[in-house]
Amino acid sequence: MREKIARAIYHGTPRNKPWEQLSAYKRGQYVREADAVLDALKEPTEGMVDAGWDNLPDDESRFSPSNIFEAMIQAARDGA
Repeated sequence: MREKIARAIYHGTPRNKPWEQLSAYKRGQYVREADAVLDALKEPTEGMVDAGWDNLPDDESRFSPSNIFEAMIQAARDGA
């Protein structure tokens, strides 16, 4: 996930160089930014927690942590 976020930050602005051609130092800078994103996500907002609860299925056999996580992240993107 760290590298996925780092690549997303890098590619968030049009670049001339592919990720694989960046120096290890430059990639490390983006990985540190990704770590900052992940650290921020450790403390969900109230809206994110609400979205997590709202997405709990009535039937526990249909429980999907990934669906709940996705809903929580979407709530954060929506400003909740």
